[in-house]
Amino acid sequence: MKSKFSIWIQSLRCYSFPTSLMPVLITCAFLYRQGKPILIKDVSLIVLGLVALHSGVNLVNDYFDYINGIDTTETSGSSRVLVDKLLTIKELKIGIYAAYFIAVITGAYYSYLYPVPVFFLVLAGGTGGYLYTGKPFAFKYNALGEICVFILMGPLLFIGIHYVLATSYDTSILLLSIPAGLLTTSILSANNLRDIYDDKNAGIMTIATLTGVRFAAFLYLLLIFISFALIVFYIYSNIINIWSLIVFFTIIPVIINLKKTHFIKYDHNKPAKSNIVENTAMIYMIFSLLLSLSMIINV
Repeated sequence: MKSKFSIWIQSLRCYSFPTSLMPVLITCAFLYRQGKPILIKDVSLIVLGLVALHSGVNLVNDYFDYINGIDTTETSGSSRVLVDKLLTIKELKIGIYAAYFIAVITGAYYSYLYPVPVFFLVLAGGTGGYLYTGKPFAFKYNALGEICVFILMGPLLFIGIHYVLATSYDTSILLLSIPAGLLTTSILSANNLRDIYDDKNAGIMTIATLTGVRFAAFLYLLLIFISFALIVFYIYSNIINIWSLIVFFTIIPVIINLKKTHFIKYDHNKPAKSNIVENTAMIYMIFSLLLSLSMIINV
């Protein structure tokens, strides 16, 4: 029997946290490369706030997917804490309130320090995360999930982190946010590909359900390909240094992931179930670690 602690860890879907934490690492590496000071206090508070917000969004996602009948005992998505009766709706709501409370406190602190830019960035991030599955928009259910995730976890997040740490805006950080945002979006693309028939049966719209398995698989691969292509372009344009080519070591886990999952293959018109989502999150983390390392190499 699982302990309550392990159940809560399961509910938070910690494997997805790199999409919130890696932008902090990349931004810190970028500022280090520029010789700008980085305060540990600010980094710690940013990490705390982002993990809290991400946890809240994951729990909200579970809540709405469950009450809307999208997550059932037959489906494979979500953390399954509600479907498997590991947590009650009341307990999950308490978790949502606690996570958002921490996120709001940290967001309010930096909104007070830097009112105009940070307040609107925090507001957009928090609201967008909730409306991903929450009413009245539910971006996820209306084929807008990929766009929402790219904006929130790419440009918006990087700009916000950079402003808090450096109190300024830099076009280069926006450019770096694009490959990271695309790889984050590829995680959602993998999720929607894996759950395409469950989502279709539940009556919700995603790019995968609207276009079919073949295009969804193509989109997944395209997002990853563009991310690597942008690194080459940025090196050519002197935006990042030649050492950034080490991110191409990530191609190895990409190939391993594709071989293990066989997600383009069909079984009675249904893609095989796999750990493609968790594996793609790992690919994003390795890519980000190598990119960050390349920026702090001083040769």
